[in-house]
Amino acid sequence: MLRRVIYTSLATNPLDKRALLDLLHEARGFNHIDGITGLLMHDEGHFLQVVEGPVEEIANLVKRLKRDGRHEHFEIHEDVQTESRLFPEWSMGFGDLSDPALAFLPNIISQTEHQQRLAELVGRLPDLAKRLNIELGENSK
Repeated sequence: MLRRVIYTSLATNPLDKRALLDLLHEARGFNHIDGITGLLMHDEGHFLQVVEGPVEEIANLVKRLKRDGRHEHFEIHEDVQTESRLFPEWSMGFGDLSDPALAFLPNIISQTEHQQRLAELVGRLPDLAKRLNIELGENSK
């Protein structure tokens, strides 16, 4: 049995590209050790993250995330047990919605407010996972 948690939060300080890459590198290292996979989306200081993996490891990660001073307004939108992963190959996929290079993602980039965009992402995550896996699979051939 696996556990999947989807949450949003807000960075306490502005993050430049270097800080985001450092955050991603750190997450990938720990997640690989703990058997955790997922996706981190960033949009001008707003985060949406999906983490999935063994129940105990996800519980420990959620505790650490709640204490992490790099973000605030930590809000869990989904916390479920599941038999399968949305992102089985990614120790932590990453996307920056402020980056025009991600405009290929359908139904994501819009002129709405940031919180509305994140709420839309939460609702579209299963479809987004399929589309991203298909896109990445086609590009690796």
